[in-house]
Amino acid sequence: MSVSVEHGRAMYNAGCRCDTCKSEMSEYRKARRRRLAEPEPDVGNSGVSVLRPGQMPVEQVGPRVAAFRRAMESLNGDKVPDLVAAAESLCEVLDNPKALSTRPAAAAKFAELMGQIRKSGDEKKSKLASVRSMTSGNAKTG
Repeated sequence: MSVSVEHGRAMYNAGCRCDTCKSEMSEYRKARRRRLAEPEPDVGNSGVSVLRPGQMPVEQVGPRVAAFRRAMESLNGDKVPDLVAAAESLCEVLDNPKALSTRPAAAAKFAELMGQIRKSGDEKKSKLASVRSMTSGNAKTG
């Protein structure tokens, strides 16, 4: 006794490659891509907002974003707000559990931006000013 199964996605997954099974699987994949590409609707006045992938609520931040904000309190990031904003967005990528493939590149770029932010916080002194600060003004020469 044989069990008849309708051709479609299930049979395609079982190994059938007839025209019916291939077209059903093709339609399924197209619909899935459309579904994933559509923006999720906002809920409205219910007080619950829908977040898109990679988007964190304002009141809830990941551990890397929180650590970055604490670090910015000690560094002087006010001079380069564009670099600070870019670095914070990279922290959000690093906190996103779905962004596994982009983490290495984001981490490298984040390290580069942090170096630039730290460098901008250093006060530049001329060589002469550095030497003058090392020597006391009351020292008598020769």
